[in-house]
Amino acid sequence: MSQPGTLAWFAQHESRLAWRDWLSMMTAGRRRRVRTVAIALIVFLTFMHLVAYSMVGRFADVGLDPDKATLVVITGSLLLSWSLMVSQAMESATRVFYARSDLDLILSSPAAVPKRRQSRT
Repeated sequence: MSQPGTLAWFAQHESRLAWRDWLSMMTAGRRRRVRTVAIALIVFLTFMHLVAYSMVGRFADVGLDPDKATLVVITGSLLLSWSLMVSQAMESATRVFYARSDLDLILSSPAAVPKRRQSRT
């Protein structure tokens, strides 16, 4: 378990919330639907992997000793995907702040709010 208030701790918290949100949206709170969603997800993932393997399998003969060009392409793809996710996260957070027109979202965070000092003027 991560230390409270660290980046890893916030990431764990957000992933738990996202998983809970997704599961409740897919199952509408019913136990039987959880099993149905799990089976459908497994079938979908298996099908998509078979399709990807049939399309890319003959081209993906990288082996254990990839060349420099392959590593550059893979690294570039990962960086582009990561930057897209970060930009979408920042846009979503900004949209929430402006839509709510207050900062209650920050105050509902699981992080402890530091106490403010009162100035004596």
